[in-house]
Amino acid sequence: NFQFYIHADTKIELDNITNYLKTDFCRGCLRLIKTSTNLMAGELKYIPWFDFSDPVFSKSPSEIDDYLFAKYNISDEIRKHIENLLPDYYSIRK
Repeated sequence: NFQFYIHADTKIELDNITNYLKTDFCRGCLRLIKTSTNLMAGELKYIPWFDFSDPVFSKSPSEIDDYLFAKYNISDEIRKHIENLLPDYYSIRK
């Protein structure tokens, strides 16, 4: 049984982290290095981590995706490829 803990100083930061974890950006990064259905090898350490007190992370996951894909100059072609690889589990896509 594997557990991991996320530290947040406030409930708002915790909510913002949850929003981020639902994004295609975050899930796409995880997919690049994930080789199995569990996270026992510490794969989350490779996911970009941010200052979750930043108000951008209080937006919806799709708005956070827009921000992050633009911030890192990820082309629309690559974004579409990521979206095609990942199921829309959280109904975040526009």
